[in-house]
Order: sequence, then C-alpha cells, then structure tokens
Amino acid sequence: MVAKTELKQKVIGIGFEDDLIVRSQRGKAYSVKLKKGIEIDSDSLMKKESNETVWATIDTESETWVITDVEIEKE
Repeated sequence: MVAKTELKQKVIGIGFEDDLIVRSQRGKAYSVKLKKGIEIDSDSLMKKESNETVWATIDTESETWVITDVEIEKE
C-alpha cells in the first residue's frame, strides 16, 4: 500500500535528463525527477509489453517531488 506521503502514478514517457513523464488521476501530465541514486533502464521501460503498465511511486513529502520507485505491472 502506498503511504499518504506518496503517490503512485502511471508513467507515460521519458523527459529530459531521465525525468519521467507521469499522468495524474485528473489527467494532467507532468515531469518528475528521479531521486538521487535511482537508476532506470529507459529502453526497457518503453519496450514493455502491451499488457504491462509502468507505475512511479512519488515522494510528496520533499520540497520538490521525486520518484522513489518504478515498477512494471502486468494487467
């Protein structure tokens, strides 16, 4: 379960400097930076199967929101 200081949002793309583009529940898309020390394989994220969804867990407690975890979920 996601803590109240975290959001779990759908990843819809990759921005500059490996920022991820996420879509909020209201439908707005925005860029969020990865937390320092987290590395992702951008190619594998975007070459996912059609029945998979990429989710980012975002820490909302920090001054600038950052992604603390990325997971690929099968539908």
